[in-house]
Amino acid sequence: MKVERFLFALLHYAICGGEVNAQTVADCTSENLQAAYSLAQKHDLAHMIAQVLEKLDFPDSDQMKKLKNAKMKAIYRYARMSYEYEQLCKTLEDAEIPYVPLKGSVLRVYYPEPWMRTSGDIDVLVHENDLAAAVNALEGCGWTTDNKRVCHDISLHSASGVHLELHFKITENMDNIDPVLKKVWDYSCPAPGKRYEYMQTNEYFLFHHIAHMSYHFIAGGCGIRPVLDLWILKNRMKWDEEKLADLLKEARLEKFYECITELMHCWFEGAAYSQRIQKMEDYILQGGTYGILSNKILVEQAAAGSSRTHLRQRILQPYDMLSSYYPILKRYKWLTPLFQVVRWIRVFQTGRFRNSVYELKVNQSISADQTQEIKLFLADIGLSGIRRSTQTQLDDAKE
Repeated sequence: MKVERFLFALLHYAICGGEVNAQTVADCTSENLQAAYSLAQKHDLAHMIAQVLEKLDFPDSDQMKKLKNAKMKAIYRYARMSYEYEQLCKTLEDAEIPYVPLKGSVLRVYYPEPWMRTSGDIDVLVHENDLAAAVNALEGCGWTTDNKRVCHDISLHSASGVHLELHFKITENMDNIDPVLKKVWDYSCPAPGKRYEYMQTNEYFLFHHIAHMSYHFIAGGCGIRPVLDLWILKNRMKWDEEKLADLLKEARLEKFYECITELMHCWFEGAAYSQRIQKMEDYILQGGTYGILSNKILVEQAAAGSSRTHLRQRILQPYDMLSSYYPILKRYKWLTPLFQVVRWIRVFQTGRFRNSVYELKVNQSISADQTQEIKLFLADIGLSGIRRSTQTQLDDAKE
């Protein structure tokens, strides 16, 4: 059997519970377990299939030991992150700073057990004019930061090593979704029993999740977990379908949402595959949790029109991309040539030159037929013509 079908069956049982059917038990061979572990680990889901397989009381094989270890690590990671998240919220409440929890901090309440929904960090949004006060308040409670702002957040770390992305906006520098993502505070209201914690409306939270998936999709892949999140949200969170449709239409994501929903039904409900959905599955499974560089370059070449144009844009970045990373250019555009040089100096100083060389090699290895194929694929899933207007960083997608 295909290992991905086996993995999806196990994930279904992890979320829905119930007795594992005889066919799935029979599929739990040493070979299948090893393959499922490898694929699940690639997508940060090994701990979830461990939850199912432990109940079947298999002998402690090497595969089962790895899976149980993944589960224990997930539980520990959640406990540490949960503690720091509670302290973070208390700090912002005491400092009288409005904030909106994002992503996994909200999603995990819909899982059977909150530790099942792992996260690499905590994401919280504050108003941009409250950012300095929020950083000061957190530093006063032991968090540390280098105060380096990227396009939408500042990173902080707790004494225990938990990473916080303190957002001052949630836009992704994509021309279709940013106008809607800028309205996040308009779609947020105070949480029950809290003075300064705000929660997004269900429709807007779901929209943000889909928009974030689309961002990662064109950056190399979004992984299995966001699709699993969507399936759980659709089954356990109530929302107004018309309000969600309006948000998706404004962001030109109706077709992408339709395709992701179709994929979700194939993975977790046994629906039949179309050719389009099979291609979408292949793209996602190949990319792992954060996507891969070859997928990302394919998409960028399709947007640029050719490998030559894409190569020129990577060597001399367009003004809108460069000014996103160096905001001073928005006031002094005539400095653009200087900052093209500054950008490459930074590439050398940060040790990314080797990665840049590798990217250029990947660029040259992609054929015109591959570029045309990805163009047709993006059009088929509703992501054609969507433009990333930020500077493209190598660590957006990891090989």
